[in-house]
Amino acid sequence: MNKIHILPEFIANQIAAGEVVQRPESVIKELVENSMDAGAKTIAIFIADAGKSLIHIVDDGMGMSREDLEVAPLRHSTSKIKTTDDLAAIKTFGFRGEALPSISSVALLEIRSKLHNAEQGWRLLSEPMKLPTIEQIQMDSGTQVFVRNLFYNVPARRKFLKSNMTEQKYIYETVQKFCLAHPNKRFIFYDNNSLVYDVKEETLLGRIANILRIGDEEHSLIAVDMSINDIRISGYIGHPQLAKKTNAAQYFFLNGRHINSKNLSYAVYSAYEQLIERNLKPFFVLNISLDYNQVDVNVHPQKSEVKFEDEKLIYSCVKNAAVEALRLHNLLPELVGDVPTSYEKVVTTDIAGVSETLLVDKITGEIYHTPQRVSGHSAEHNSINTFHYRPQNHAPSAVAAIHKIYESGMLGEEEVQKEEQIRLPELDGEYNLWQFHNKYIFVETADGLLVIDQHNAHERHLFERLMEKIRTGNSVKQTLLFPLELDLSSIQLLAVKELWSELDRMGFELETASEGTTITILTLPQDLEISQIERSFAEIIDDYLQNEELAGNSKQERIAATVACKAAIKAGRKLSQEEMRIIVNDLLRCRMQHICPHGRPIIYHSPLLEWDRRLGRR
Repeated sequence: MNKIHILPEFIANQIAAGEVVQRPESVIKELVENSMDAGAKTIAIFIADAGKSLIHIVDDGMGMSREDLEVAPLRHSTSKIKTTDDLAAIKTFGFRGEALPSISSVALLEIRSKLHNAEQGWRLLSEPMKLPTIEQIQMDSGTQVFVRNLFYNVPARRKFLKSNMTEQKYIYETVQKFCLAHPNKRFIFYDNNSLVYDVKEETLLGRIANILRIGDEEHSLIAVDMSINDIRISGYIGHPQLAKKTNAAQYFFLNGRHINSKNLSYAVYSAYEQLIERNLKPFFVLNISLDYNQVDVNVHPQKSEVKFEDEKLIYSCVKNAAVEALRLHNLLPELVGDVPTSYEKVVTTDIAGVSETLLVDKITGEIYHTPQRVSGHSAEHNSINTFHYRPQNHAPSAVAAIHKIYESGMLGEEEVQKEEQIRLPELDGEYNLWQFHNKYIFVETADGLLVIDQHNAHERHLFERLMEKIRTGNSVKQTLLFPLELDLSSIQLLAVKELWSELDRMGFELETASEGTTITILTLPQDLEISQIERSFAEIIDDYLQNEELAGNSKQERIAATVACKAAIKAGRKLSQEEMRIIVNDLLRCRMQHICPHGRPIIYHSPLLEWDRRLGRR
């Protein structure tokens, strides 16, 4: 008996569907790409039950004849490539010839289409394991595709779909990317008969405002437009104040196609390296235009990742375009003289431990210096985000030495786990303490010195207090005299609805508008300052969008951690003796004293014996 056999066609199609059609969002992506390849100027998307029950795509593209419609659902049928040469320069969005047959193998498929110059249209009905039927109908020019009961015949696949809210999030994100990639097209999007988007042809700046709810009233968006040979980088990057802890607001489009690239994202980040904190990620919507022969889009089933012919060149172009835009916006200093673009940043440290950052030409080894002045912004802003290549020269001191010891004593991840249950030493009521650089609290102990990060310590205390209030149901709210309205994006509103009960337990009482994406905040947690509401709320939403699979308790902890972080005193604030003593005493009562809710170290213990050894006392 032979063991090797040819798979039946319907099983082969279902296997192919596993790569191309992973969830309702995949279906929408493939069908919208087909609409754009057909030259559509307006594309309407309708979904029901998060796309599980119905996906309906309508376009005003060129349409199909009866003959084309007959072969469209057949595997490997395509109008987009004919020869192997076409694969070397793919200019269309869809090209594999697998989308429609894959969809028709796991759903009920209906296609209606009419050519622009035809008198009537045609309707195709396709059901898995049955021959499709075609009949004549009256309709407007263009194409309509109905996908009903997705995965109804593959229950194992349907079972592994996420909740409706999560599947909606994937769909919203994909539609959002189409809207940003093609501001010259009109997109209409309905979710269960509720209008989500109706964006008409406009500029990219207008599309960012309409889709992402990021306007340019305060010049927070910085235009990028640089061409190097036949490569063009255009779009917008954000002012450093728009940087967030997640990459939810980072978009790359290659010749109109959305792509993911950690390498290119880091290229943009490297331009901001001295402008934002290390854990933040800049905002950007960037288009990369280049010859189709220089990129291979056929390396991923969903075509979300690509392979460049010269990855280093594209990286350099993206970075230089971002650097130049920031420089023209007076956020980076101008280089003195004619400095080659081949410079790189090199940090040197002298024997005294003083570090200096230099610009060094990678080709010639020549060193360039730059002025310290950064113009165009307030002193307050420059104190946080100023980009300086030339170091501030100061002699090393005992204070600097203490700081260095503190840095070297930071606990690693494994050490933190070992130290979590170690309690702080008992302190007498009249222990000595003082503040260092308005960041750290030094506490004298019987056997040495404790260095406490004032922000992380306060954050830990607020977090544990907030979690205890949630556990006991005694969370305290403060009512806003003037309720705050926030205009969210559609995806952000989805996240708020998903987190509604957790936010309410935390102290946020909310109202949503009957239409649109505006929410009103009526109350907030007791410890949170009013000035921190908007940023705290945005961080809660962004964090959830990055980690939406978290369980209920994890959601509460993450929200509480964000609230505690925003409510805690900040580094740079001068504290009185009483304030420092309260922070230390509160930390002593915490269940976990060594790390803050986000995993950062709180405390470093420097033994007296170590000081004696270093300073020659035996």
